[in-house]
Amino acid sequence: MDVVHRTAEEIIEGLADLASCPRDTGVLEQIVQRLPNDGRATPDDGQLTVAGGLVGDRWSPQDPANTDSQISVINALLCRLIAVDDERMPLAGDNLIVDLDISEANLPTGSRLQIGEAVLEVTEEIHSGCHKFSERFGADALRIVNSPYRRHLRLRGLFLRVVSARCCRGRHSAGRSDHKAVTKRHCTAANRIAPDENLASRYGATGRRRRPRRRPPDRGSRWAVRVSGPQGV
Repeated sequence: MDVVHRTAEEIIEGLADLASCPRDTGVLEQIVQRLPNDGRATPDDGQLTVAGGLVGDRWSPQDPANTDSQISVINALLCRLIAVDDERMPLAGDNLIVDLDISEANLPTGSRLQIGEAVLEVTEEIHSGCHKFSERFGADALRIVNSPYRRHLRLRGLFLRVVSARCCRGRHSAGRSDHKAVTKRHCTAANRIAPDENLASRYGATGRRRRPRRRPPDRGSRWAVRVSGPQGV
C-alpha cells in the first residue's frame, strides 16, 4: 500500500489548530515502546524508572548518566496530522503522545508533568527530526517540524526525565497545575478536559474565541494529568 504524505500546505493549515490545544489539562493518548528493528509496542500501562525511563523502551540500555532524553513526547494533534492514519502515529518514535500544549511558552525547561503517579520534568534537550521521520511522514513534514522559525512550538516534540518513578496509564488525561504537578483524577469522556480557569487559553489576544477542533474518538475513561511550573514539586 502506498503511503500518503501531507503536503506542506496541508500541514501549515493544520498547525492553526494547535492554538486550541489544552494548556492545563489534556490527555495522554498513547504510550509507545520503541523496540529493536524499528518495532513499536503500544501498551495501556507503562512502568517508569528514574534510571531507565520507560521500561521496555530501547532507550533503557543506553548511557544511564544521560537522562536528558529519557522520555520523548509529541503533540497528538500534530502527530495525527502528519501520520494521516492513526495507526501510523507510533512511527513518530515518541514514548508519549499527548493532547496538550507542549510549546516553550506553556512548558518551559524545568516544568513538571504528573501522569498517573509519575512525575516527569522537561529538559533542555532539543528534539529534532531525522531521515527516518522524512521517510515515514514526508520531506515537507521534516522541513516544517525542524524549522528554526517554529522551534518555540516544539512541533517535533520535547524530552522529559523521570523525577518520580511510578506507573503511567495510556489514553488518560493530562493537565497542569500551579505547583507543576499532575494529579490523578478520574473524568468521564464527556468531561475529560478539566475546566480552564485561564480564559486566555480559550480566547486569543484579540478576544475572539478560537475555532474549535475535532477531538479524537473516545477511548474510554481517562485520568487527569496536571502541569506544573519551573519550580515544580
